[in-house]
Amino acid sequence: MQHLLTLASVLLLAQQPVADPAEQQTAQLEAQLAKLPVTSPEAANVMVQLVNLYHQQGRTLGLVRVGEDMVSKHATHPATRDVMLKLLDGLRATSRNTRVVALARQFVERFPNDAERANVEHHATAALG
Repeated sequence: MQHLLTLASVLLLAQQPVADPAEQQTAQLEAQLAKLPVTSPEAANVMVQLVNLYHQQGRTLGLVRVGEDMVSKHATHPATRDVMLKLLDGLRATSRNTRVVALARQFVERFPNDAERANVEHHATAALG
């Protein structure tokens, strides 16, 4: 009887999908981030990696959660501009129009001469209308 249970367990495990490498990497980075002080430079670097993965995977809720933390706690990090643009995509995808407008204003204020300024302003206008 115990042999049958073991065989059944093996069959069940064989049917479960193997985790996607991107999902495994995301889980590892989330675990790593949980161990770090959120305002540390190391946490900022992990957040940038997570934002990039979430953006590539189209996982908007993770993108918004981590992106907002990154933008608010690491304003001077070199990757903040790129994170803000990806966060803007996530906020637009989730129809968080009030946050789209606020983030667009922050972007224009922080990066007044950026090549993406016109696009960012367009997204803010669209969110208002």
